[in-house]
Amino acid sequence: RYSGVVVGVVCLILVSVMCTVSMVCLVKCKIHLSKKSSANLTYSDVVLLLLGRKWSIVLDITIIAFQFGAVVIYFVFVSENLTPFFSKMSSISARWCWLLFIAPLYIGLSWIRSMKYIGIISFFAEISILTGIAVTGVIGCLQLSRKVVPGLAFNVNMTPPWR
Repeated sequence: RYSGVVVGVVCLILVSVMCTVSMVCLVKCKIHLSKKSSANLTYSDVVLLLLGRKWSIVLDITIIAFQFGAVVIYFVFVSENLTPFFSKMSSISARWCWLLFIAPLYIGLSWIRSMKYIGIISFFAEISILTGIAVTGVIGCLQLSRKVVPGLAFNVNMTPPWR
């Protein structure tokens, strides 16, 4: 929004390449260190072996801060988007009601220790994301051509009905 199209795309590509190179380097280090050690290494163990105790603690604090921030942002995002959508359909309009509703779900999901138990859920999540991208792309193209979509509950030139 503030950087412009060209600078935004270039910065996005640059950060993506840096993240990919860092992840590949970290995975290679873990594979190399796993050959020398019989234990299953975590990221913190890899940093401990490579950089020492101080950087291992810094990594753990950074991971905790990032995860906490991501959860808080996700809670706010979901409650902000559920409130206007469902306020027309139900009497629940306060954001804190939605936070209380979704918190037990997220806490329960956080106790799952293995990804194999949520693999099928992840598959359906990917399907819904791809569907959302496709719908957004089609409506965006129609918006650019300024055509009304027959059969939709709203005109693409207007805001959605729940806003």
